[in-house]
Parts: sequence; C-alpha cells; structure tokens
Amino acid sequence: MPSIPHQTAPSDERVAHFVMDGDGNIVEWDAGSELMFGWSRADALGAKLSELIIPPDQRAMHEAGLARYKATGQGKFLGKPLQITTLNREGAEVLIAITISM
Repeated sequence: MPSIPHQTAPSDERVAHFVMDGDGNIVEWDAGSELMFGWSRADALGAKLSELIIPPDQRAMHEAGLARYKATGQGKFLGKPLQITTLNREGAEVLIAITISM
C-alpha cells in the first residue's frame, strides 16, 4: 500500500523579528517584518519604532515605558507575552503577539 504524505493546513501565521536600540530606533528588520508591516528594511532601519508601527494614541505610553526602562532598568512588560495592536504602512491595524526582551 503506498504511503500518503502528511499534509497540514496552510498557516496564516506570520513571523517577524525586529530590534530597537535604547533610543527606540530600529536596528534590525527582517523579511517577515517587511511582509507584516509593509516597510522595507531600508525604510525601517534607523526609524523610530513608535513612529513606524505604534498607533498614535499609544505612542506616549510606549515612549514613557522606554524612558522608564532607560532610567531604572525595569520594564513591566519584559519577558511577558503580549498581544498589541500595531499599524502597517497603509495605516491598517495589525494585531501581533510579542515578547519584549533586552
């Protein structure tokens, strides 16, 4: 009897990896990030993460958290899985699962 290869349903899940420095500037932006957010690596590198993908009504909170981390070395979301709303290049909301690490 011939074997039938195992098939799985296509996944809608996308994986992206991006890195910001202590000032909130993007220093790494992979191909998954390009697909997910619509910004090329060249466009993203050096840009403020908060200005590129954080919704305007959440930017102050993001910046305050970054400043708190820089001042104290403490971050209330470090190492915790989160779901947050981000924006793609067209301004459409993109819900992502993220874990922030330093």
